[in-house]
Amino acid sequence: MTAVRPLICALAATLALASPSAFAAADCGPLLPIVQATYAGLSPLPSPADHPENDRYRVSDNRVLDIARDGPDSYNAHVVTCKPWPARDDLLLVVVPLLDPSVDSDVEHKADLDVLVVDAATSERRQFYRLADAASDDAMMLRDITIDTARYNVSQNNRAFGVRVTRENNSRANPASETTLYLFDRPRGDTGPLRLVMSDLVVNAEYGEWDTNCAGEFHSMSVTLSMAPTATRGMQDIVLRSESETNVNKPKGQDCMTRTQKHRTETETLQFDGKQYPVPVQLHRLAG
Repeated sequence: MTAVRPLICALAATLALASPSAFAAADCGPLLPIVQATYAGLSPLPSPADHPENDRYRVSDNRVLDIARDGPDSYNAHVVTCKPWPARDDLLLVVVPLLDPSVDSDVEHKADLDVLVVDAATSERRQFYRLADAASDDAMMLRDITIDTARYNVSQNNRAFGVRVTRENNSRANPASETTLYLFDRPRGDTGPLRLVMSDLVVNAEYGEWDTNCAGEFHSMSVTLSMAPTATRGMQDIVLRSESETNVNKPKGQDCMTRTQKHRTETETLQFDGKQYPVPVQLHRLAG
């Protein structure tokens, strides 16, 4: 057993999700010319009341986008994110939350995610994919959007990239957070479409229930991906390694004692089915 302070016992009661995307956006240069090249007729609007630090633009009658002047943070995540692609220094990867302004508050958003591959020199859009409702939230609030440029070499001359979306709730007694991965590839390189090859894979989750002082139970799970040496239907298999842990806290005198009740490691190999890598049910994000 280990004695811990009550604040640590909370586990995920307050998550510090400082996003690297803010710095990545600076590496992309000004974001407005990038989105103007994709969304014709973009028109400026007043900054949203809850985020005066954002510049807002109308995309269509029922969609707007926000650009954060100082980059995104964990309480301002529905903003354009950009990252230069290390695998291709001539390309930028851009994620644009498209907000429905009629459902836009501190506690609820309705938003799609546009994923773009953009020419770094001209800002011209090369490829595009829209994830419907992928940035919508309510009880589990969107806290971070990160562009994942790990070496997902899914086939010869075809490197995929990921988009990770993190949500958390605001409950002190029942804290919860979840990060979901979407994986995209370019099977025909610069000339073909962007393809979604994996969706809604939960790569990190934390949740618990406690008395807000010490006593309680907390669960955590993390998943790492690696490329297997084997291939199915012309695409490399992907190995998932998941680690899960359950900790129980109990007061003992003036201390809060933590005991690890369960620790489990599992591996699973995903094979391409011709369209996507099917995600195991236990690692698939639930709707909502």
